[in-house]
Amino acid sequence: MFYVFQKWSLALVLFAVAFTACKKDDDSDSDTLQIPSTYTSPNFETNAAAELQIIDEMDAFLNYLGTVDSGSTIEATTAYNLWNGTNFK
Repeated sequence: MFYVFQKWSLALVLFAVAFTACKKDDDSDSDTLQIPSTYTSPNFETNAAAELQIIDEMDAFLNYLGTVDSGSTIEATTAYNLWNGTNFK
């Protein structure tokens, strides 16, 4: 008998906690995230010069390797020179 009382009282407590724990309305629009439509970054090219150079070098390397898709052959020495002349290896 005591076991049945424990089981039902635990279920009743869990039920009460589940429905009273959250009192804040989560659907309120007052806390919505405002995302700007534009971002300004003065001196972006200066601050990201190293990263932009790596992107350009990677593009050149991958574009050269991509010429295989058109049926042409690539030279290993040219591929090695493109790879070894980069900052990302």
